[in-house]
Amino acid sequence: MFSPEGYWSWDEIVTASAQWTRDLIIAKNCPSLLSEKEASSNWETERKIQDILVEDGFVETASHVRFAVDVAHLWLLANFLDVHDAVLCSPEGVRMRCPPIMKAHGDALDWWSWPLSSKPFGRAETWAYLNYFTKGNFRITDAQSRFCAIDYLSGTIQLKPNSKNLLLGSSYGHGCEEIYVEKFIDVQLRPVLGWAVCWNPSDLPETESEIFQSLGFSDLDWNAIDFDGGNLTASPPHQQNILDCILAVFPEGKQGATWAVVESKVGYSRRSIVRALKQNNLWSDWSESGQENKG
Repeated sequence: MFSPEGYWSWDEIVTASAQWTRDLIIAKNCPSLLSEKEASSNWETERKIQDILVEDGFVETASHVRFAVDVAHLWLLANFLDVHDAVLCSPEGVRMRCPPIMKAHGDALDWWSWPLSSKPFGRAETWAYLNYFTKGNFRITDAQSRFCAIDYLSGTIQLKPNSKNLLLGSSYGHGCEEIYVEKFIDVQLRPVLGWAVCWNPSDLPETESEIFQSLGFSDLDWNAIDFDGGNLTASPPHQQNILDCILAVFPEGKQGATWAVVESKVGYSRRSIVRALKQNNLWSDWSESGQENKG
């Protein structure tokens, strides 16, 4: 694992995102712990989080808690990767922008709602993960390995035996013909195999609360929540702007409009539109039953 001096490495972002996940769970699912956050040790906070998630029905059993939190962490990391630009760095120090599709997850986690938004965990998009986990043939490491082109342990670009299928299953690959995915692999992926994923601090939000806002969590007053967000710099994209554009053009929902029309009028991609709606709990009402797959 390597990165240019002054850049954030993959390992550093993975570690930081675990802290962001814990803080987000506290803010969204365990607000009673906000006043205790600084006074409790990490171990005590983790235990209290697990107790509350079970008691409040966010997970059905204690055996599911750790897995649910791990999935929430993976979700946050995948969405952070989707929203914020990354840099590829070769072993020789050559740098280039990381194509967004190379950061994608094969299960399209950037289209999922916050995994702990529905009670209990295992409803909606997380159903398959929990079902496989309960049967004993799926662990969080299996989900981590489903990044299309990133080796989770090293943070480097890797061509996996199932990379083509993962790319087709990602939010970028929906509706894409295999020939175009194969061309992407040959033309763009193979030349950067072994390059490391890293981040220029100037491309990232300055505070933890801005990170949450960039991921669509605009329903809480993050300025009133005292988080130590780390020394990141730069301004995040404003997902609220996307939501405002959607509701301004389609206030009554998608109805019969094709996705080509929606994207043209809103001015953002289907992926960005879906993410903004899901993170504000508006996707189901807006898309209407059966309409989201049209066009």
